[in-house]
Amino acid sequence: MKMNADQRFLLGAIAASALLFCRPVLADVDATSLEAIRKVAAETVQSRAAPAGGRLIANAATLDPRLQLAPCAGALRGALAGDGELHDTVTVAVRCEAPVRWTVYVRVAVSSELPVLTARRLLPRGSALLATDFEFRPRVVNGLGSRYPTNPQALDGARLRLPLNAGEVLGNDMIEQLPLIRRGQQVTLVARSSAVEIRVNATALADGRADQRIQVQNQNSRQIVEAVVRGRDLVEVSL
Repeated sequence: MKMNADQRFLLGAIAASALLFCRPVLADVDATSLEAIRKVAAETVQSRAAPAGGRLIANAATLDPRLQLAPCAGALRGALAGDGELHDTVTVAVRCEAPVRWTVYVRVAVSSELPVLTARRLLPRGSALLATDFEFRPRVVNGLGSRYPTNPQALDGARLRLPLNAGEVLGNDMIEQLPLIRRGQQVTLVARSSAVEIRVNATALADGRADQRIQVQNQNSRQIVEAVVRGRDLVEVSL
């Protein structure tokens, strides 16, 4: 069957349309790099305060390679999601504002490099902790530095919840704090200022752990004050 010019034109248009709708959608070669997103997420965490005497390490999770995002005209911005506080694992929202707005949430594992207390010898569960049982060694540890004790003297009067091998790191969650002072115990109350120090006998009115505030009663004046536990029979108050 012969076709006139109008019929040939119409058939060509239909064929062209079919090719157009069947063409595969290609990823934008200028799409924002997933590694750039991970870098911003890690830097957002590392910009927070580092642990005393150490540094914060942030390891951003690998993103799905199928994720395709429009290119960002400006700098990517990161912010901690949730309560905005650092935890052992946090979520960072990485945002683009223009020309297309989008947000990617990236999980970031936090660790710390700092000097920590390590056991000098095998310590069985229930061991009474002494400062001489530990030494400071630089280590990379999971989580924040606040999870690890920094004052070996504060271990006095504590016990070990779990066994600890020689060279292992002591964490706060391994320590069972026992009272240094018991209610009714006779203690020395030290009142200090920059120029003077006064010591009097007092009676503890509550159990107290290291650095905990308890009420004590001056045995001479019968006055009740709040003091900080500093040792097995010592409490302190500032003048």
